[in-house]
Amino acid sequence: MLKEGDVVYAIVADIRKTMATADVVAKEGTERQVGGETYATIHVSKISPGYTEDVSKELRKGDFIRARVIGIKPSLQLTTKEEHLGVIRSLCSRCKGEFVKKGENKLYCEECKYSMPRKLADDYGDVQI
Repeated sequence: MLKEGDVVYAIVADIRKTMATADVVAKEGTERQVGGETYATIHVSKISPGYTEDVSKELRKGDFIRARVIGIKPSLQLTTKEEHLGVIRSLCSRCKGEFVKKGENKLYCEECKYSMPRKLADDYGDVQI
């Protein structure tokens, strides 16, 4: 069972105007499967330390993220505000090539030369999934 303060890995399932939804796939520090509720939400105010107007400029469907559990009732709620939290792996929406980090919060596809902003974890690209 997950509890407040746990760090989890999740895949962004959907993006809406004021929030993102994600499916939690693992808890940091354990090899066991996550038990209980794995559907989580991330409110726009909990994505980045700065002001975020558009969720899609910070997270995208299919992104692998590291997040912290900040609530479990009535539903599982996550945050990616901390430096070590955020996107840890992302694929290009155009060609499905893997994005590489280019700058502080920018991803770049070397295959099709496409770039996008994201709320990146400080170790983006160095995490083994």
